[in-house]
Amino acid sequence: MLQQNDFKSDGCSGGLSIAWRFFTGSGPSFEYCCAWHDKEYSIGGNTNDRFIADLDLFKCVYEIDPFWAYVMFFAVRIFGSMNCFWKWNKYDYEI
Repeated sequence: MLQQNDFKSDGCSGGLSIAWRFFTGSGPSFEYCCAWHDKEYSIGGNTNDRFIADLDLFKCVYEIDPFWAYVMFFAVRIFGSMNCFWKWNKYDYEI
């Protein structure tokens, strides 16, 4: 199990941060929202906790880019899981 001080994030999962860096040379402006969402997922919880974490991601990204907020919300609702936390450790964010 992850300890609070062992938390690491890959930024925006599903290859989004990696692709963004490849095409633009830097991560998406809302990448910190993804890192925070990863942290919420790493803590775990019930299905309601997961929904709240996904909604927090939506709200955070929406303030920066509404289009990506909707795309990411639907992606995490479909592909996200409280039982699966991917750590690529290429981009580490301390929160």
